Amino acid sequence: LMPVIRSGRIKGLAHITGGGLVENPPRMTPDHLKPVIDYSSWQRPAVFDWLAKTGGVEDGEMARAFNCGIGMVLAVAAEDADGVIADLEAAGFACQSAVGENSWSKVWMRRPAAPVDVLERLAGDDELEVRRGVGRNSACPVALVRQLSQDPAAWVRAGIALRADVPEDILLTLGQEDDPDVLSAVGRNVRTPESLLVRIAQNHDADVRRSVVLNRAAPREALRLLVGDPYPLNRAMLARHGNLFVSDLEPMLGDPEPQVRFTAASALIKRANTN
Repeated sequence: LMPVIRSGRIKGLAHITGGGLVENPPRMTPDHLKPVIDYSSWQRPAVFDWLAKTGGVEDGEMARAFNCGIGMVLAVAAEDADGVIADLEAAGFACQSAVGENSWSKVWMRRPAAPVDVLERLAGDDELEVRRGVGRNSACPVALVRQLSQDPAAWVRAGIALRADVPEDILLTLGQEDDPDVLSAVGRNVRTPESLLVRIAQNHDADVRRSVVLNRAAPREALRLLVGDPYPLNRAMLARHGNLFVSDLEPMLGDPEPQVRFTAASALIKRANTN
């Protein structure tokens, strides 16, 4: 980071340690300003999904306790953002623009009930993060949801697939795609038809298959396909799913991975105590 810091383009810097993304970024801004972070602008690493599910940790507490994949936050002028990102990526850092000085549109799109006329205007924004935010807004009308479900950016379509009120026909259409982000979003939606979840559970991508594990409404038929999943994290997370039978969990006690055996045993003990 030092070459970029010495360039004089960094206005603020926050190391995301204890306090996470909730408490650390505000420490680098003056009292009359506050950072607005778009949480949809990066993919949270799978380990944090596992921590949240295994520990029953809510999203707000996850953002306060962990960095959720963002180790450092830099504040730069809007006109310097692309150059700073390019320099950091050249140095081997993975970077993502999550907020900007002039991102009033992102503030609007994250409101619980943004005005429909504003959402309609922002649905045509050049930034995919803005369009995704429009699609995730609770006030987004169905017509606009349908429009954004055909957005050229997969990340925007994935945001539509995560909506709690997305029409089933849109889920079915998005479920035919090959993009892993879109399929993962479809797999996590509790409204996704069971037959589609069964198909997603057989996808070649481990992250896509995990989305079924994270779906609390996933049917046993889909979950049983993942008992022998080649990815240990998927099997470990699967053992905690409430829709599996005891007979599904018992074979997992012989799994070659200690974490899978442990989670399966813990789940069986919990069920025995509950009954």
